[in-house]
Amino acid sequence: MCGFISFFGPTSMQLYDAIRNKDFDNVILNLPHILTVLISVAKILNIYSNKTLFRKLFNSLEEDWKLLESKNELQMLDKFTKHGYKLACLYRRTLLIALVIFLSLPLYNPVLDIIIPLNETRQRNNVFQVHYGVLDNEEHFYIVLYDVLEKCCRNLYLITMVLNAIILSVTAVEVIVFLDRPAEAIRAIVYLIAEQFHLYMFSLPGQTLLDQSVELANKIYDSDWYKIPTKAQKVFYLMQVRSNKPCILTAAGIYEMNIESFGITVKACMSYFTMFLSLRE
Repeated sequence: MCGFISFFGPTSMQLYDAIRNKDFDNVILNLPHILTVLISVAKILNIYSNKTLFRKLFNSLEEDWKLLESKNELQMLDKFTKHGYKLACLYRRTLLIALVIFLSLPLYNPVLDIIIPLNETRQRNNVFQVHYGVLDNEEHFYIVLYDVLEKCCRNLYLITMVLNAIILSVTAVEVIVFLDRPAEAIRAIVYLIAEQFHLYMFSLPGQTLLDQSVELANKIYDSDWYKIPTKAQKVFYLMQVRSNKPCILTAAGIYEMNIESFGITVKACMSYFTMFLSLRE
């Protein structure tokens, strides 16, 4: 929480100054970072507020795993567990790579000053644009630089999707705005790719659930149901009727978490991108 306050306060003040001075470029530069931190805080608060439910869920999964006796059921559970683990690793490593690139680019000029020195010092770029109220960034650069170094998921999904849509639109504008500054443009592009990947990974579990739900109806239809007793056939019929209504994950019951919705969201972000760009012009 202390880290959140130390970051959110100065960056919010910088954003406020940019809006007050009608500095559109600085607004575009700061807004995605602030919204990203808000998403992170929302996730942490969600985990903390629902920790009892999560513990109950994991304990239930552990007990159910022990009760499984069918080899096919164990293989299926093991298959999806490994698949989920691989996706989690891919998600973590991709965002870590994006983070390393994003944080390393401001070191580009200082490293060049050591390797290929000039008669003047190259421009220094901060990782984040901040303002501490009583300090002037030009007169107190080193002080500012030092300080800079310093109900389960439904509602979280909605908050995340809305904020991510805004971030995608604003970051897309940022890429266009800073095309004449390659370092900033590269940072914005990497950030944009990471945001899209994050949004895609959020949508993927919902799509997997949807696909498996639809596939169940097809497998029942293709099975040798006519060879089983009549009473069991009635159960199969009920299963097929129910599976015709797919299981879906939603964001507060408003937004369906699947790849189709992901595509619609990206398309909508492009519309907002055009609007933001026209506002700047």
